[in-house]
Amino acid sequence: MTHTIRTSLVEDVRRLPYFHADLDNKAAKKILCDFIKEDGCFLLRPSSSENHACTFSVTNQGSILHVKLFKTNSSQYHLDVDQTPFPSIQRLVAHYSNSAIPCENYTNMKFIFPITSKKQTKLQRISECSIDTATVSRPLPAPPLENLDKKEEVIKEEVCECGLQKSNLAAGWTVHVSHEPATRGLLFFQHKDGLKVWELPIDIVSLLTSEQRNFLQANGYRGALT
Repeated sequence: MTHTIRTSLVEDVRRLPYFHADLDNKAAKKILCDFIKEDGCFLLRPSSSENHACTFSVTNQGSILHVKLFKTNSSQYHLDVDQTPFPSIQRLVAHYSNSAIPCENYTNMKFIFPITSKKQTKLQRISECSIDTATVSRPLPAPPLENLDKKEEVIKEEVCECGLQKSNLAAGWTVHVSHEPATRGLLFFQHKDGLKVWELPIDIVSLLTSEQRNFLQANGYRGALT
């Protein structure tokens, strides 16, 4: 059985566009009431009942339900209603956007429409994700990457069109920041052949310099760097 530690999730969730740091149970319900007729609208907030935990609030069958999010001692994430662990919160949300969250008395509860603002009026589906490989690929509309075939002599400090500096990594891989509403601010990786993934392949991680590892961590990357 996976052991869960009461560790703070603040650093892990603060960059997620659907995380609301200042909401409690009552405030979350007030926001989601505007979307009560649409199943799958969700947001993430600090837990009102348990320190160092977070809670997903989600619309389902005309109700607003609350599901706690925990982090394990092996830095994985799971819901209180399901012990299935995931290596990142993004992977967890992507999984439950396609598979129903196991919850007694409610069926087909999913994370479909992220609520990213208290004043949000339109709904946009969470980015779809394939979770059956170690290097997860999502159809992100990445910024145009026209300089991938340049020689390695290109200055590393050059700013990418996504706005991120030092985008060149190793073996034809570059790092970029998403500007999509549902994944805004999260890092993703692109190979010169066009492959895009959310988690850098482990064999490429071993080729990173200390400076590159520090750069990824400083910009909020939560994948494995060891």
